[in-house]
Amino acid sequence: MANVSNKSTVVSSVLTTTSGFHTTSLTQLSIFNAPASSCTLKQVYTLPPLLFVDPYELHHYEDSYSFEVSGTSNLEAPVFAMDKKDTILLLNILLSDLRPEHVLLLVTLPLHMRYGYPTLETEMTEGFVNVTLSPPVTFWSCSHSSPVPLPENLRGAFAAFPAFRSSAALFVVPPAEGGILTPHTIRIPVGHLEDARVVEFSTVATILLAFVYLIRIAVRSARSPLEGGRVKEE
Repeated sequence: MANVSNKSTVVSSVLTTTSGFHTTSLTQLSIFNAPASSCTLKQVYTLPPLLFVDPYELHHYEDSYSFEVSGTSNLEAPVFAMDKKDTILLLNILLSDLRPEHVLLLVTLPLHMRYGYPTLETEMTEGFVNVTLSPPVTFWSCSHSSPVPLPENLRGAFAAFPAFRSSAALFVVPPAEGGILTPHTIRIPVGHLEDARVVEFSTVATILLAFVYLIRIAVRSARSPLEGGRVKEE
């Protein structure tokens, strides 16, 4: 059985901002007596359809963690062009080979929001929709331990990543004593359905004006050689 310390805790999990199209998740971990190399420290994020991570951006954090994503990989699509399923993100947090008795870690994860459904004014709150993001689940995955019951909050990750089936035991790192990790509410700007008519009219008008302009230029260009020929004849 792996010696997993029950002193390790999640100190805090916050977002740098809770409004707009970009934010960063910051999770501080207090790790005591990290177990042997047969155990790895991991985090699971469950991202609702309106949220996504950029895999190319996450490669800049390769000194801190590696990652796997189960879910959509389209970075640009609006939410109404996506599946309604959550995306599961798995981080493999890199620890020093020295495994000191105590270490504080800060896990930084950039997050981005998709364009949401345009809504009616009665459904809106000042041009925003709210989306709830649960804090990440931090845990030890130990390959040489006696099997333990699968924690409830890791069943989604277990289903998303078959590699978990090779792990005999998963030990969740709890919040600090007296602390509660609460979900975050993010306000995301959305369009207004009433504005769609104005946008459509403006688009059609712009296309028509451009078409008329091009016709005028074409006619003027066609007349120029003819007028030049007449001048020479005279």
